[in-house]
Amino acid sequence: MNFPTLEFPVSVDQQQVTEAAVAIIHTIIWHRTVGEVRPRDEKCRFLDLVYVRVDNDKLMQEVDRAAADFAKAVRQGNHKTGQLKVAFFQKRTRYFKQEKNVWEKWLIDFKIVERSDDKRAVFSASVRELLSSIALAVMRKDSHVPLDVENAEYVDKSISERPFWWEVSFDVGQAGSSGIDSIRRVIDSVFSSTNA
Repeated sequence: MNFPTLEFPVSVDQQQVTEAAVAIIHTIIWHRTVGEVRPRDEKCRFLDLVYVRVDNDKLMQEVDRAAADFAKAVRQGNHKTGQLKVAFFQKRTRYFKQEKNVWEKWLIDFKIVERSDDKRAVFSASVRELLSSIALAVMRKDSHVPLDVENAEYVDKSISERPFWWEVSFDVGQAGSSGIDSIRRVIDSVFSSTNA
């Protein structure tokens, strides 16, 4: 099935990964919620940023858990990059088996840089710009969004605000520089250039 994939970069330091991921996921979900929404402003501790989220405790817990899992994976491997993926899907049963048909995917490419208090404003601006880009992307491209918002195949009715069904996954990459990683990259580049 063809579906739009929207991809955006963002740069933060290790301390800001969780907050940035939470703000980004909430912003995407905010724009993919079809019920009556109670907004709630959230102020970040490590970013100079306030964002809007759906005022729902269950939704907040799910987003917090996904962002914490992503940040933990980044920290544990001392990774310098990571990709956060937010997918919206249709949930349906076919031949007694549950299926998820993705109709939209968001890819957020994180670049994790050295912590620096004097760059806090730069990192905050990077996240703020991304949140604005998400809002603009939602307004520009919506022809693929399901119109049947009362259908439980598309909407999570267990949450009063009724967001579309969504899930978060992630990949982490490029570990911090170690001698072995550097040697691997050199060997890979040598072999890839000889095969070209």
